[in-house]
Amino acid sequence: MKTNEFIELHAVPRTPGKSQARSLRLDRMIPAIIYGPQNENTLFSIPLVQAEKFGGHHYESSMFVLKSEDKNLDGIEVLRKDIERHPATHKPIHIDFYAPDMKKTVQVNVELIFDGKPIGTKEAGGLFTAARRDIEVECLPSDIPESIHVDVSELGLHESYHVSDIAQAPKGVKILTSPELTICSVNPPQEEKVEETEEVAAADVPTEAESKKPAADKE
Repeated sequence: MKTNEFIELHAVPRTPGKSQARSLRLDRMIPAIIYGPQNENTLFSIPLVQAEKFGGHHYESSMFVLKSEDKNLDGIEVLRKDIERHPATHKPIHIDFYAPDMKKTVQVNVELIFDGKPIGTKEAGGLFTAARRDIEVECLPSDIPESIHVDVSELGLHESYHVSDIAQAPKGVKILTSPELTICSVNPPQEEKVEETEEVAAADVPTEAESKKPAADKE
């Protein structure tokens, strides 16, 4: 499934400096930077609400387009890269964006979506486990799929699907992840193990009277 359109980000130019970055955060703006083969490193900021909304794993392979009153920022197409988060609140405090050459391929991780209910869970009571939630692909930036769907309805008990079992990659997309890697499986439910407590023979437990006997003197 290919992303229908680029996601718009409101971009505001900024100047370097820690004090300026702190002021931006107080105004609920997040400092950011763009780098890429055809762009000089450019500083800007985006609203905190957008940084939080598009900061999740689901948007790692999404293409964004900057919208700004600054002509040096407006219209730049970017991929989200690193996000620095506050150690206590986990809110984003800085974001790196990459502006790719739109005519050259890029390597990105794309989310896997598992469709259907495995037959091994319906008929045999097995447990479905997703070993991987994404795979690495290579394609043009405009061809990056939003996700890759995998039909798991025929997956039986004690069976696994590997990267090689993905039916077909979207047009223009090359899968880079090793074909031997497991992406999901159906396993039997684990039986709870009840730890058996060994009973101590009554003869081995000293009586109250015996416990009060003085220890024999050593020769």
